[in-house]
Amino acid sequence: MPGRRGWCETATISFPLRSLYIEPNAKKGPPMLLGLLQFVDVVLNLVIFVMIAQVIVSWLLAFNILNMSNRFVATVANALWQLTDPLLRPIRRMLPNFGGLDISPIVLFLAIYFIRLVILYPLMRQVAMQGL
Repeated sequence: MPGRRGWCETATISFPLRSLYIEPNAKKGPPMLLGLLQFVDVVLNLVIFVMIAQVIVSWLLAFNILNMSNRFVATVANALWQLTDPLLRPIRRMLPNFGGLDISPIVLFLAIYFIRLVILYPLMRQVAMQGL
């Protein structure tokens, strides 16, 4: 098969490079870009679910319904705190002190909603419709 376009020959082994060869006019970008945007959407969904769980656990701890002396509760509360604190800490630094009220999760929910509504969903729609 010497001289055939799309084949690689080394000593006695020859294999087709059809999967590695990219045509100049091939449109392989949109499915990958759409998949990446859907992955970002799933990650934002997971962030929202973890934030809701953290808010609920913090309320249950504040009203003494859950006790931190229970090892399972302490493990779950610490895991949720470690997952959400890097996202909430910059927001808490920017917000004024409201006493015992922490509205940083609400600000993060609004930011995620804004990112999805204004950036992510229109971009997904454009990629799906036009094959960007």
